[in-house]
Amino acid sequence: MNCRCLSGLSVPAGAIRQSLPILGVSDTINFMPNDPQIVTMNVSLPQPLKQYVDRHVSSGIYGSASEFVREAIREKLDRDRDRQDAREALTTKLLEGLDSGTPVPFKPGHFDKKKTALARSAGRTSPRA
Repeated sequence: MNCRCLSGLSVPAGAIRQSLPILGVSDTINFMPNDPQIVTMNVSLPQPLKQYVDRHVSSGIYGSASEFVREAIREKLDRDRDRQDAREALTTKLLEGLDSGTPVPFKPGHFDKKKTALARSAGRTSPRA
């Protein structure tokens, strides 16, 4: 990767300079790769969220607010995929249960007996309330 130095910082060749008011500094430099796949998006945040992002950026964990937001979006996408996978697995299990045989009617106390048996198998004297 070719790098060049701007304002004492090494950045990838093709990076562009933007002046952004980050961390209360009126002329902070933020570098964004000159990549046709990258687009700009403005996001409005309440002050507490902006301060949260700024703390993470100033700690050095993230190189910029954009990097923080990109990671937050990636994590949200991962959670959404995991949730969708869990829904699909649950749906599969429910359908397997429906197709597992002739239904058996429940008698009063059925689930209480099941919970007691499960508690015993786990080494407890009684099920949790």
